[in-house]
Amino acid sequence: MRRKLWFVGLLALLGGTGRVNGRDSSPAVDRPLPWRAVSYQLECHLDTLGALMSADGRRYLPWKGRVLAVLQATKTGTSPVELDLEGRWQVHSVQVNSRDVSFEYRKGRIRIRMPDSGIKEDSEMKGGSGTDRGICSVQVVYSGHLMEAAKPPWQDGLVLGTDSLGYPRLGMTCQGSGARSWWPCLDDARSEPEQVSLRISYPAYGASQVGHRQPALLDMIANGRREGDTLVGGTRTVTWRIRQPINLYNVTFNIGRYVRFVQPYADPQGVERELEFFVSPEDLNKARSHMAQSVDMMSCYEKTLGPYAFWKDGYKVIQSSYLGMEHQSAVAYGNGFRNNEWGFDFILVHESGHEWWGNSVSASDPSDWWIHEGLTTLMEAVFLECRDGNRKQADAYMVRMRRKIQNQKPMQGPRGRRFSAHDVDIYYKGAWMFYSLRNSVGNDSLWSATLGSAYQKFALQTISTEQMVDHWAQGLGPRYAGTLHWWLNHAECPVLEWEMVSNKGDTTTSQVRYRWARTARGIYLPMGTASGQCLNPQAGRWQTMVWNTPGHALTQAERLWALQAEMTNLTKCYLIRVQRLKGGL
Repeated sequence: MRRKLWFVGLLALLGGTGRVNGRDSSPAVDRPLPWRAVSYQLECHLDTLGALMSADGRRYLPWKGRVLAVLQATKTGTSPVELDLEGRWQVHSVQVNSRDVSFEYRKGRIRIRMPDSGIKEDSEMKGGSGTDRGICSVQVVYSGHLMEAAKPPWQDGLVLGTDSLGYPRLGMTCQGSGARSWWPCLDDARSEPEQVSLRISYPAYGASQVGHRQPALLDMIANGRREGDTLVGGTRTVTWRIRQPINLYNVTFNIGRYVRFVQPYADPQGVERELEFFVSPEDLNKARSHMAQSVDMMSCYEKTLGPYAFWKDGYKVIQSSYLGMEHQSAVAYGNGFRNNEWGFDFILVHESGHEWWGNSVSASDPSDWWIHEGLTTLMEAVFLECRDGNRKQADAYMVRMRRKIQNQKPMQGPRGRRFSAHDVDIYYKGAWMFYSLRNSVGNDSLWSATLGSAYQKFALQTISTEQMVDHWAQGLGPRYAGTLHWWLNHAECPVLEWEMVSNKGDTTTSQVRYRWARTARGIYLPMGTASGQCLNPQAGRWQTMVWNTPGHALTQAERLWALQAEMTNLTKCYLIRVQRLKGGL
């Protein structure tokens, strides 16, 4: 999700090797997955768009659903199928290959007893992946309540809102709670289905809560491409199909009044593309003008990183009742069509950046979500540099961002289990790691090439922290691996200690001693000062440099003040803390 978020993680990710649904998986974390999803078909029905009130005071909508999953065994044998489904649900029936089977539903899991003939070869079923491993179809009929999000998208769920004219607007976010919070699935980030279709039937007309306006026809917008749309009586049924692998937390839907417009875009290879936008009719003119910046944004990202990965499913932005979310091929946008003081819409730029970092290059475990958020936040500054043709505003943007780093928790979370420890540092501090490396290397071309090749190497894969760190160490130098791991696994920043040494009356130069604090073992970060001095600190070992006094001869106090400013200014370029010791002068 966006910056400023802390998330409850998805299901503990369980390891496994090899190709998973057309994407490379990371090395095993715990145990291999016995099944993976080839495809899902969701068919859902909403009887009303008017919220009901639960006993505990939360709003909800009644929901009826049927999910047909095509599953493939990842190992020999007939392991039981366990689907995830958490919340206030009733499971009415389960079928395997169109036959009713017994099941147990408790503690957020549907445990299905597989019949002896539950596994079939691919040749016996449509939708197979072309391998010789067996597959089966599992259908679950269920019903219950879609609970309202408490604070979307931070505390997610169904977003029950209204547009500017008071008509209903619904949306779904589930990165924290997972897709399991609203439909039965194998909710594991390492295993992405090759296809998902979503069909929702709902009341076609919505009434405004403001004034005496006529009921309006409501549309349903979701990921992928529209595949069906019927209106029978007062019920509208809309189907969207996703044709590319997708992390399940990205599956979403939006119901409301929408008008579509297209922004033409020619990609770096000269191919004509369409950027789609779905907004309230009354916002159409404002949106057309505002969203024109998406052309420069897409051009920047494709030239810097590589081609947008999901053209088969399209690129679209959907006006929402919450600030934003990076739903693959269906970006949720609720920032009011306004730019920040830097002249761009950070929600549009950030959420779209997740199509590269998060949706294409995906973390294989929630503990690695700094990959999604840190690199996507970095892309905001990269966009400024693309726009301006220089680093001036991009550097100022990063310096302003520095203030938001909290240094309270490590960015790397605990592996293999759900957790809620992340704070904003996976955004800002994550971005600053790579910004610091750029300044340390002092070679913008090398750094940019390493950033781009990181995406190109891992596009359409699920990866681990180790894989991303190893890539940067290969690109910039092996000693930077320890630096990245240190930043990721420590709450605090490494401390650069320094002191001025007596210069015995010389008023033009000063002796300065410096070192990393002993706790900063493993840090490798050559640094340059504003006056051109080069520092390469080591943990616990003093090094000495000669510092040239700026300008005319200064008093001892003036030299100390100038040196203090020079050392402190290092924090504007590097992810460190600077501390002057009591020794020396």
